[in-house]
Amino acid sequence: MRAGLAVSLCQATFIEVPGVSVRPLAENLLWYRHILAWHHDGPLAPYGTEILRRVADGYLATCSDSPVYARWRELNPHAARPVAVAP
Repeated sequence: MRAGLAVSLCQATFIEVPGVSVRPLAENLLWYRHILAWHHDGPLAPYGTEILRRVADGYLATCSDSPVYARWRELNPHAARPVAVAP
């Protein structure tokens, strides 16, 4: 890729490094859905709210590290937000 001879799909949070450029394909970015799940009676159940909060906070911090994605998120504030869904 660094020689300019390749194109690769990557997540929007991919951080540019020297010799590699990140560009959106079009107006909308490639979507990924990450799902966290645990049994409601399992050992993680009491920590579910905290786990979701920390994951969402980490994701949003990572988003701001990608200039391309941060700009897209500014233009599309309604899209690509972490969502917690209770059972």
